[in-house]
Amino acid sequence: MAWNEQPPNQRDDRPGCMDAIVLTRVAFGILFWPMAAVIGAGGGIAIAIVLLASYPLQTVVGAAIVAVAGAAAWRWVSARRRPPAD
Repeated sequence: MAWNEQPPNQRDDRPGCMDAIVLTRVAFGILFWPMAAVIGAGGGIAIAIVLLASYPLQTVVGAAIVAVAGAAAWRWVSARRRPPAD
């Protein structure tokens, strides 16, 4: 130790690597599902375009089946939802 150095402070409050890791994890935790939805929607649109260009009739029939199944699932869930308490 040089003559002008102070002994290390035991309570050092400088931000370190752990703060960056925690903030990064919080940001990814908040943004994961919205980013997954955006990427999934883009991938679904890209797949639909490729399928529509290759097999138009099968793509339209498949899209209709998915739409009918989605509407049926929506109705099924809505019918089983509890009415709001007054």
